[in-house]
Amino acid sequence: MSVHFDQDNGPGTRLTEEHCAAIEQGIREIDLELTRCSSADINDLHRQRRHLVAELAAGMRLDEPDEDGDYITLTEEDRKDIAAEIAAYDAELLSATELPLIRELGRRQRHLAEELQLGRRLPIADVDDRYDYEIVPRGPELGGGWRLYLIQNNEEVGGGVFPAESHATAAREWWDVLDKNQRMHWTIKGLEAGNAHLAYLKEEAWHDATQAAGEWLDSRPQK
Repeated sequence: MSVHFDQDNGPGTRLTEEHCAAIEQGIREIDLELTRCSSADINDLHRQRRHLVAELAAGMRLDEPDEDGDYITLTEEDRKDIAAEIAAYDAELLSATELPLIRELGRRQRHLAEELQLGRRLPIADVDDRYDYEIVPRGPELGGGWRLYLIQNNEEVGGGVFPAESHATAAREWWDVLDKNQRMHWTIKGLEAGNAHLAYLKEEAWHDATQAAGEWLDSRPQK
């Protein structure tokens, strides 16, 4: 189904009360159809519903999404959800050790980051895959932390090392200057002093590596 207006309603048109009422009615009609439609129509109805809800949130008419719903403009709630997903991938990557998993998580994270930048949902296929990066853990015998690989057209073209190595004296000094809440952040994870300091250094090194990778990606020519 489609929502129709008597007046101009192209993308970018600010919604009037009449527009909003028509969109809300359209959403109600879709909800009714969803209770009795065949499984083949469900995805299309959900796509239409998401688009109408996004228009209400944006306060304007938006470009129609494609048949997969991939070009829906992001609402503020979408942006919060995507930021939370990226943070969750950050946390998972900190403990990942298998290279295939690291690559897959990184791919998903970069896809979400590009959606945030463009302000709309984006099919995976539209992400510029000429440029990529991988961040893999380094063994403690090498100084720990992470190794960054910058990749262009499936070939390594640069990178860097972001070590994370804790020593007893440095760990104690770091622990001593933490306040009660900061210490609690680590103790509820079952970590104290030395182990907490190493975990902290790994997180800092990880964020340094991702920042370097992001700056490199931003400097690449776009499609």
